[in-house]
Amino acid sequence: MRSVRFAAITLIAILAISITAQAKTIVVSPNSMNGWKIAIQKGTANTSPICNFVDGPGVAPSGSSSLHMQTFYSDSDPLSKVYIGTNDFMGVSLKEITSFKIWTFVSSRLYNRGQPPMVELITDSGTTTQQRRFVFYPWGRNGDQNVQFNTWQEWDLMSPTGYWELIYTSSPNYFGNWDWLINRYGNETSPMRIVVPPVGDYPTGNLTGTGLSVKIGAGKAIDSRYGAWWWESCGIDAYVDKLVIGVKGVETVFDFERLGPPPPVCGITNRGIYNSAAYQGSQRYRFMVWGVVQEDGFDNNQFFIDDGSGMPVKIYSPGHAAIPNCFFTVVGSLDPTQTPPTLNCDPFDMHMW
Repeated sequence: MRSVRFAAITLIAILAISITAQAKTIVVSPNSMNGWKIAIQKGTANTSPICNFVDGPGVAPSGSSSLHMQTFYSDSDPLSKVYIGTNDFMGVSLKEITSFKIWTFVSSRLYNRGQPPMVELITDSGTTTQQRRFVFYPWGRNGDQNVQFNTWQEWDLMSPTGYWELIYTSSPNYFGNWDWLINRYGNETSPMRIVVPPVGDYPTGNLTGTGLSVKIGAGKAIDSRYGAWWWESCGIDAYVDKLVIGVKGVETVFDFERLGPPPPVCGITNRGIYNSAAYQGSQRYRFMVWGVVQEDGFDNNQFFIDDGSGMPVKIYSPGHAAIPNCFFTVVGSLDPTQTPPTLNCDPFDMHMW
């Protein structure tokens, strides 16, 4: 009887651990980027790169959609590039990463060294703040390993046979697998960590200013080590989905979807909208503000609302039904590039009280 009870307790414990360790899925979609940023650079190409959410192709690894990434012919600096990235893992030690996978689908490439969407990590140097750039090449350094077209391929970025490269270095010790990467700089007490790079083209930063990125884009056109470096990213038509990253055994799955749930609504004061934290949350939340509609600046497309703080928020809502001097609540998406802070609002997302 005691052994049965012990077995039952053990089973419950195992189930509890299993439930706790379940992966969390975050949907990244056009209406809810959840902290991800897209950036494209036309460069010297005649046609601007494409980065959009689409159905399929075929049976997507997660959900029903994926992110389409496409570059066209570009053989001189600045090169044509497309990036999507996040800073959600800023400060995470590379040695804390316990799983790291991604799926890609390639329709075509112009040159045999062309790569599927690659993964880029920007880190510190462990014992110093000097930034390092590591890139994972799914098809190996020369684009000739396990090459398949028009099918989804899963890549384990921590595989013993995976190929990572340290970019922008003169050291001969510039490539290896995941174990090589995590031990390249730093030590046990000061391991390398993911950091936020500046925004900019190679080598000063990356297009999204994110420490974890998925990209199509070589560093520059010609390099003494690589020769025609532009070959690896020229004329790539590809898709990416289901990026999985586990930190200390807790996995997060990023599912790229054409249609996703709307971002959650967060109530915030007018004064709060002016805070930098609201700007940082603008890609994850819609905001609800409230107050009296002001007469100044009122027209059929926009108006200002003041909750008594004297820090009015601009509401852009063509065709709205707001009434000056009446109290309204308004829900909208924050445009952090505007001054004063501006909420873009559907006319149906405002109510008079």
